[in-house]
Amino acid sequence: MYDEDAQAGEAASQYTDQFVDSAVLKLDSVFGNGYAKENPALVAAYITASSTNLSTFIQSALAMAPQMDGWEDMLNAIDEDDLTEN
Repeated sequence: MYDEDAQAGEAASQYTDQFVDSAVLKLDSVFGNGYAKENPALVAAYITASSTNLSTFIQSALAMAPQMDGWEDMLNAIDEDDLTEN
């Protein structure tokens, strides 16, 4: 049995993990090793911005591609490189 809700939840967790990793890598590369760990509020702000960008992208994709059917088609259409470019 296909559980679309479980797939959506798993995708959300995976994107959150990617946003955390991306935030740490980016902040440490710009400000020095360990900066992200010392500034969790900035990591949180980065994650918030990333999630807002993803939400906007998904809403735009849904508006432009009404033929997509469910999470699987929508997630397959996302170019992850566009989401994580810094």
